[in-house]
Amino acid sequence: GSFLFLKPHGCCGVGLLRWISRISSSNPSRALVGMAEIGVNGRPPMSTELYAAGRIIGNKCFDENFDFMKCKAKDERPSACLSEGEQVHQCVYSLFKEISAKAKPELYKFTKCLDYADLRTWECKKEQAAFERAFYNR
Repeated sequence: GSFLFLKPHGCCGVGLLRWISRISSSNPSRALVGMAEIGVNGRPPMSTELYAAGRIIGNKCFDENFDFMKCKAKDERPSACLSEGEQVHQCVYSLFKEISAKAKPELYKFTKCLDYADLRTWECKKEQAAFERAFYNR
């Protein structure tokens, strides 16, 4: 399909989900297709998706992140920790695949809320709880 590039609004570069929500009003399942594309060979996660999954990423990818931070503490050269950085990316991308299988609609609702709230997570606690409950209980 074709892509629409939007000028980011506000301070945080959000706004794409508003466009997606307009598409989804006529076909709700269409808006959820994009999350399956997150991956090494797909697109990177959007800021709202990273904010939404941040607590789960921190939990599930703790060891990979810790190893990366230990490596960076020893050597700040960008090339010094490529292997550890790759492990972090692999963990996050596989986690988004798992999220897509377990809690795709709940993540979409949470990211939509975060987009409208300009990434103010405290305004989306209800959606966050539903997303995390769906992820951990399925």
